[in-house]
Amino acid sequence: MTDRGTVLRDGQRVATAPAAEWTEAGLVQAMVGRDLSSLFPRSTVGIGGARLEVRGLGRRRAFRSVSFQIRSGEVLGLYGLIG
Repeated sequence: MTDRGTVLRDGQRVATAPAAEWTEAGLVQAMVGRDLSSLFPRSTVGIGGARLEVRGLGRRRAFRSVSFQIRSGEVLGLYGLIG
């Protein structure tokens, strides 16, 4: 957890505030420089049946036993540290 958050955009500090004062909309607006609520209105999407299931995925000396299931209507993001 953090006490303060700072947003940098194009190498410049654009906003700093106590973490408790940040809202999701305010943070996004500081990051992109404009309000996006009208461009991407919230919508409700039902979660459907399984579309992809992976069990026990591995790569020697890198990772092992990775399992996940993606259902219709979900978004899955995978990321890791470089190096």
